[in-house]
Amino acid sequence: MSKQFRIWAGRGTMLGDVLATLPVATFCKKYYPDCHITWAMGKNSGQAAMLYLNHPCIDSIYICEGAEGPTTENDIRKRDSHDVIFDVNPNHPDNIYPNERTIYLESFLMAGLKAEYWNYLTPEEKNPTLVKWWNPVKRPFGNKKTILFTGMPNFGRESKRWVTKRYLEDLVLRLTELGYCVVQSGGEQDENWFSSWDAANGLPINNQNYKRINELSFFDQIKIANECDLIIGSDSGASLICGAYSLQQISLMPIHWGNVNNPSALSTSNPNNYSFYSIGGRDNICMDAVIDKVKEKIGSATS
Repeated sequence: MSKQFRIWAGRGTMLGDVLATLPVATFCKKYYPDCHITWAMGKNSGQAAMLYLNHPCIDSIYICEGAEGPTTENDIRKRDSHDVIFDVNPNHPDNIYPNERTIYLESFLMAGLKAEYWNYLTPEEKNPTLVKWWNPVKRPFGNKKTILFTGMPNFGRESKRWVTKRYLEDLVLRLTELGYCVVQSGGEQDENWFSSWDAANGLPINNQNYKRINELSFFDQIKIANECDLIIGSDSGASLICGAYSLQQISLMPIHWGNVNNPSALSTSNPNNYSFYSIGGRDNICMDAVIDKVKEKIGSATS
């Protein structure tokens, strides 16, 4: 019996980078149908490993001991046991991205694949999709129209990708006053999103139309996202993952950060995704326009 052709693919770093590399696995599976693809993820992105179970182009998942990829002796031994290795942390081939290429094509090229191979994929295969393999979970607010805000990268180094905290607070208050239910997801850095604002501005944490799910695992948060009516996010890994499930989205991004190839704007070919760009700053997106888009996508809160 001949040895199965083994391919090491994936990315080691951020959640969105890992997701954006899926077309590499899809290409490999089409080019070598009988190959075995190991999907490698760094320890820091391992929280999303459950999302890749049952993907038709992934045969096994390996979580590196290294935070951002194979750095330990065990990791390197595992990687080197494969016949073809795609660098999990490659460099951009040039400085054109993101003005002329999507994040998916960029990841394809960063893996070392030739540009002409990109058209070996169908338009649908060029946009990553994930398999919803679990049973439905309980909707956070029952049958009420529910909007989930994905992880808030308005803290730390990601602040330029997102609108201001003040803007988010006002938007959530507007939505809850209109009767929509708002769920806030995210990680540890987001758990105090409203803590300094509640007391001064009167949005109680037990508001009947507001709920946090920060205490849940990332996987459980994504399961709940799949039961919500609309996602509001930014240029983030969570937004790309929601797009890979074809969830309806509105992306809020400052004009100096966003462009037509922005990852959140192109999270899938699904026409349900919209992006709004502020004019110059992070605090001046027309809120009425956002509300109108919400109503366009899911109707009024009482409809």
